[in-house]
Amino acid sequence: MHLYRALKIVIKKDSNFHRNYTFNELKQRKLLIKTITSLYEKFTYTRPLLITLYGIKSYLDFSDPSSQKGLFSIYFYKNEKRQLDYLKELMPGKQLVILKNSRSNYLNFKLWLEAFLVLLSPQYWKLVRRLSKKFGFLVALRTISTLFYYIRFKRVLGNSSFQGTLVSSDSNPYAMGLSFSALSLGLKTFYINHGHIPEGPPRLFFDYSFLDGPGLEDVYKRVAPIKGKVIYKGSEGISGPLNLQGLKSPSPVIGVFLSLITDWSKLIILIDQINEKFRPRKILLRLHPNEVIRDNMMVRKVKKRSFTRISTAETSAVTDLKECDFVIMGNCSAHLTALKFGVPTIHIEGIDDVTHDFYLFIEKEIHPYFESIESVDLNQVSKFYQKNWNKKFAYFDSNYQKSPLESEKKISDTFKEVLE
Repeated sequence: MHLYRALKIVIKKDSNFHRNYTFNELKQRKLLIKTITSLYEKFTYTRPLLITLYGIKSYLDFSDPSSQKGLFSIYFYKNEKRQLDYLKELMPGKQLVILKNSRSNYLNFKLWLEAFLVLLSPQYWKLVRRLSKKFGFLVALRTISTLFYYIRFKRVLGNSSFQGTLVSSDSNPYAMGLSFSALSLGLKTFYINHGHIPEGPPRLFFDYSFLDGPGLEDVYKRVAPIKGKVIYKGSEGISGPLNLQGLKSPSPVIGVFLSLITDWSKLIILIDQINEKFRPRKILLRLHPNEVIRDNMMVRKVKKRSFTRISTAETSAVTDLKECDFVIMGNCSAHLTALKFGVPTIHIEGIDDVTHDFYLFIEKEIHPYFESIESVDLNQVSKFYQKNWNKKFAYFDSNYQKSPLESEKKISDTFKEVLE
């Protein structure tokens, strides 16, 4: 049942439009992915093999933990790592073992042997063929990846003294493999979100979920009842009063923060329009932290504009926000980070190819929305943020304009229940 639930979550998540859009973009830009996908589509007999090779790779992705005390955690992305590091500081004795994926295991004969043992089951090949036929390459890859993670981590956890697991993803294969293998062994599972979640996420099966606030909890509740306990942590970032003075600057510094799925041809036009309308001192273009999906050729084109500075998101968003008078975005959860820090944001239609009002920020009146740069009225933006806005924002961030000490104590006490 636990494995079935893990696979079901990944299948549902990776069947949606946005995951497939991202995968199609990668096929166009990454030669290796394009080549493998071409083999898969042209030669039917290669499909089980290609899917299986990816599953074996997943089995080898992580080394065995050097320590086996406290909670076990893994991550792939920087935004996940920040959340894990934050929670580690709140644990008694900092009892968190965090592993990052590594290629060092690819020469580990023992792990290769363990992975190949999975292939001896006739049920395995039946599942591969069924996934490939019903859902296609992307879903089949990610689902089989989840299976191999589950088997690997169940062996690791079963031979350890860990008391539980912690992840910062509610649907990625490695997170589901780890969390549901822990649940199958009776261990406690923890989850912390690393950004706001759009409508229709997977059901939360974790024993403990650390969420930004009631807004995010409601997103999950609209799908299904949450299984475990929810503790509010507030949204990520540094809190400060909203500063609207930058909207009056004759030559502002304007941030443009990108979503994962960016329409690059429209973006370049948009940047030129921003420069023409506002005559900014500088436009700071912050790329999405996910490097895999970036169109580096288009980034170089933007970089040639003398009035633009590129941020590769190596540092936290606050580092870039300190330079900005206001920020323009599309459907991006970074709106919350900017607004919490005190920098007003504006949503412009067409920056990205994400579903309109993906996070319901427009509906909930968290930021103003304009159909084009030409229609932006900064006086109107300033008035928008003066209409009982603080209470609206607190719905998404339980710690807004509050000390985080109370929520951090609740988190620390939660860890003590499990680790002491």
